[in-house]
Amino acid sequence: MIRFCLLLITALFSGQIMAMDVVFGPDIGIHGMKVGASYIQGVIMSPKKKGMPKHADIHLETDVHALPGNPQGFPATAWIPGLKIHFVLTKDGSNWRDEGDYLPMVAQGGPHYGMNIKLDGPGHYRLTNYYQPPSDHGMFLLSEAQKGVYPWWQPFVRHYQFDYLGTGKHGGY
Repeated sequence: MIRFCLLLITALFSGQIMAMDVVFGPDIGIHGMKVGASYIQGVIMSPKKKGMPKHADIHLETDVHALPGNPQGFPATAWIPGLKIHFVLTKDGSNWRDEGDYLPMVAQGGPHYGMNIKLDGPGHYRLTNYYQPPSDHGMFLLSEAQKGVYPWWQPFVRHYQFDYLGTGKHGGY
């Protein structure tokens, strides 16, 4: 009976670890949005996109949601669509580098921008995200005095760092 209880507790705890985000720091408020970044273990994404790694170590995510009083009219907590978010990921002590654009996607936790990444093994990584407003991709806004909203914000950059311990390692998946 004790062995069964220990196995059950271990199984439940393992499931919680598998679903956990590794967050790169506190979210920030900028231009009426809450912006943050994290990763989870690599996931299966659909549809398949050319150039995506077959076996990803991590699924890199950045969340961009409206804060109350968002100047572009998005309600509080709403996902901000239409962004182009470019990332550059490097590993300290090596020439390894990966870069690309996050893809808009949806999961059980809601919409976000994400990308599967095959890392260069355990180590210290640096991530730079470049956020561009929806206007750069044809999302229009009303600008008349009666029904309009404020102009789109200027592009901005966020820098993050994280230690990757390897797939399946506690705190590093």
